[in-house]
Amino acid sequence: MSMSEIYRAERRDAEDVCRIVRSTILQVYPRHYSQAVVDEFIKGNDPQTILSDIDRGCVYYIRCGVSAVGTVTVRSDLISRLYVLPLYQGRGFGEALLEFAESRVAQLYKKAWLEAVPSSESFYLRHGYTFEKQCSCTIGGEEFYWNELSRVLR
Repeated sequence: MSMSEIYRAERRDAEDVCRIVRSTILQVYPRHYSQAVVDEFIKGNDPQTILSDIDRGCVYYIRCGVSAVGTVTVRSDLISRLYVLPLYQGRGFGEALLEFAESRVAQLYKKAWLEAVPSSESFYLRHGYTFEKQCSCTIGGEEFYWNELSRVLR
C-alpha cells in the first residue's frame, strides 16, 4: 500500500468520512458495547465535529479503487478517529492509516498518543503502542473504560 493512496480530506469528502465513521461504529461497536455506548460514539463523531476537523486540515482518508474505505484524524501528537469499514478490515488499510498518521506526528513530536477502546487495543499494541493509563466515564448508567496508549516515534 503506497502513501499516495491516502488523501487529506476536504469539505467535499465530509460525507464519505462521516459514512466510514458512522458505518463502522454501527456495525462493529454493538458486538462489544451497550447501545448507550454506541449512541455516545455516534454523538461524539457527529458530522459537524468531523467537518470542523476537516476545516482544520487534520482528517485523512484512504481509498480502495474509487471508494473511501478508512479515515484517521491527526491533531498535534494525538491520533484519533481511525476507522476502517468492516468489509475492508484485515487488509492493511488500518495499518497504512496508522503509519501515515505516525509519520505526520513524527514531523514535530517524538511520541504519538491515542485513546484505544477495548475492541481496538490489540491492534495498537501489535503496532508498538504501550499502555500509559486507564480512563473511564459513566455512560447510560454503566462504567465505560478505555486506555491511553503511546509510542515513541523517533
